[in-house]
Amino acid sequence: MVGDDRMVLFKLIEDTKDYVRYEYFPNGEKESGVLRLDKKTGERIIENLSSIDNHKIFAYKAFSKILSYKENGIYEKNGMVAWY
Repeated sequence: MVGDDRMVLFKLIEDTKDYVRYEYFPNGEKESGVLRLDKKTGERIIENLSSIDNHKIFAYKAFSKILSYKENGIYEKNGMVAWY
């Protein structure tokens, strides 16, 4: 991680009737990864782990917010999670 930053940005890159895919950016950096959520089962798949997300912390933090979208049935185009 860079300094004390603890945040992840993500943006919707694909939305089908079966799943959504988001690109995520640990600490807002350029080194992104790709996450996929099955809309029916809630299965979470890390399709491409960001090179700076060695422990998958950023991916799982993004998934926590994306799962809240599933509960509401509305998948936002952009999102962010910050923690300390």
